[in-house]
Amino acid sequence: MKYFSETALETIARNELKEYDESLILGEPQAVPIEELVEYHFGLEIEYRHLRQNGDVLGCTVFNGTKLPIWIPEEKRYALLEVKGGTIVLDVSLLKCRNDDYCPCRTQPWVSYYPYLTKHRGRNYG
Repeated sequence: MKYFSETALETIARNELKEYDESLILGEPQAVPIEELVEYHFGLEIEYRHLRQNGDVLGCTVFNGTKLPIWIPEEKRYALLEVKGGTIVLDVSLLKCRNDDYCPCRTQPWVSYYPYLTKHRGRNYG
């Protein structure tokens, strides 16, 4: 797997945001509509599911279609969910980040999706 420096990731992010909506970079500071950016600009799908009973997995990217174990809290069991390639599956706990001060992602490291995005959009940020 190829790794990018922090500077390279910042450059990639700025270029993608400029292409999507220049005002996000050149205008007043504002929230980035991340779901819209991911779904419409990059052509990926986002699904929210309970990924683990203990909450230690906040998300994953499915590159090729697969079956993904998800937690079904109402039934207190795991089940396999068929997920198609090009899908980002996020834990439902991340939806709380929008509504209150609790946000589990504040304690988790960021995982970059740039290798997937650049490969599938015909770009090479080497």
